[in-house]
Amino acid sequence: MATQTLSCPNCGSTMPEPVGPTGKALRCPYCESRYRIVDQQAVQAPAPTDDGTALAIVVAAVLILVFGLVIALVLIKSPDTLLDQPSLGEVSEVTKSIEHTAPDGVSQAVPDSAKEAMVEPSAVWRPSGTMPASGESYYVLGHVENTSPYPIDQVRIQVVLLDEAGTDKGVDFGFSARQRLAPGEVSPAKVLVNDPTPHVDRRYELQLRRSTYDRPRADGLRVDAMEPIFEDRRGWSFQGTVHHEGTVSARFVQLEVQALDEAGELVGLASTFVGGDGIAAGSSATFKTSPTKTMREPASFTYSVTGMPQEDAAP
Repeated sequence: MATQTLSCPNCGSTMPEPVGPTGKALRCPYCESRYRIVDQQAVQAPAPTDDGTALAIVVAAVLILVFGLVIALVLIKSPDTLLDQPSLGEVSEVTKSIEHTAPDGVSQAVPDSAKEAMVEPSAVWRPSGTMPASGESYYVLGHVENTSPYPIDQVRIQVVLLDEAGTDKGVDFGFSARQRLAPGEVSPAKVLVNDPTPHVDRRYELQLRRSTYDRPRADGLRVDAMEPIFEDRRGWSFQGTVHHEGTVSARFVQLEVQALDEAGELVGLASTFVGGDGIAAGSSATFKTSPTKTMREPASFTYSVTGMPQEDAAP
């Protein structure tokens, strides 16, 4: 068979090839491009068609056609279906209702801790009357009860003085006797209104704050009180012993004595610290309060004592 030198139409490389019949397909050994012999010359041949690509195109076209037919049948058979669909606004409302609806068997109850976090602190002030101090000054006595579902700090009690028209004429304040009130705990309070402006009435305001520090209390403190001593014009004094029957030493031990009338209202309040730097576990300490006046004759006295465990006491 006759041969001649041919040049690759893609890369220009020369190579001897049998001329062969016109239209014969050949491949360049250098650049792998395909060409054909036309009039004894090498001419670039079109790239072969990928049978796999062609098949994929055909399959995709068939699927699109089938999908279009299905939609057309649905629209023809159910023309009222689209008319019954909600508008975009209605769909938005449906979505909102679904977001607030729990699946079957799933509780929507809010945890107690979350409920407490949403509740503002609350307390009730129950004044029982006033008692002269010196000059025009006087004390306001009463009880404050923590009605919050969590502990609150020492309550600040403001006494707002009012004239006949109900206008504010002055403010004084004091605090509950106890520094921290547990839920439902009741603390006595004795507020001094010092050298007040002339007034005919009072309004009370409570400033409350949720406790951020869990102040622990020492266990095992017990009061053994003697008979109260009435010292005529000076009032009542109280004495006795605090026994520590716990296992951990107690610091900041404070004794509180409430003088109550027959209705249980506060008519006098005395307090003192016991034991100096503290009371060791298994030991005791005596106490005696300064004379305390009452605004009327007391019917009974209640004693309470609190302290902090040694290892948890604040510096």
